[in-house]
Amino acid sequence: MKQQSDSPSPASSDREFRRSRKWIQELVCNRADQFALHIREAAPNVRATEIDWRSPRANDFREYRDGKALDALGLGKLRDELARFWPARGPVWDALGVGKETSECFLLEAKAHIPEVVSSPSKAQGHSRTRIRGRLNDVKRSLGSKAPADWSGTFYQYANRLAYLHWLRSHHVPAFLVSVYFTNAPDVPQPVTSAAEWNGALTVIRTYLGLGRQHPLKPFVIDVFVDVDEIRRSR
Repeated sequence: MKQQSDSPSPASSDREFRRSRKWIQELVCNRADQFALHIREAAPNVRATEIDWRSPRANDFREYRDGKALDALGLGKLRDELARFWPARGPVWDALGVGKETSECFLLEAKAHIPEVVSSPSKAQGHSRTRIRGRLNDVKRSLGSKAPADWSGTFYQYANRLAYLHWLRSHHVPAFLVSVYFTNAPDVPQPVTSAAEWNGALTVIRTYLGLGRQHPLKPFVIDVFVDVDEIRRSR
């Protein structure tokens, strides 16, 4: 498989800088206190009252992956461990943050409409593909999933984020996977109008992957629903 540098992706063009990316930057750059409150309300076990968002930043929407993501979170010492765990070109994070008064790490994925959650299967080949499937199967067993689904296939993006979270937690990193689901986004086809719609889609994903309502990672997976109409009205 062709390897790619772990350098952050360049800032997006105006055409690309839309949808969930646009609204995430608004939240973390201009409404960080409000956003932190949303996160704590969704996950009472989060201790941080303020989050230092390392990406994105104003006028600079860089997306980090692999070692660069670890560096942004202050976890560069785990670079070699990550390279042994997962091939290069791992998850790309929409935002990364660290609790200002805690060592909690927040890895964020954002979606603005339901088709975004239907990701394509892993495109890895050869040894990389074998290693990815092996890691996903390990996590699948650890979480008690008995589903016949191949986690490197449909909903691979959701599965590999869980694997990354599981790996961080296994290294005693107080990490949280924050999934932000926007409603009423004006710049997407078929905007989602309610959290109930999102929850319906998430139930399908978790059922397919064989994840019950409770599993060992559940306390560290945070779903936050944000109404874009409220953001626009309060500008």
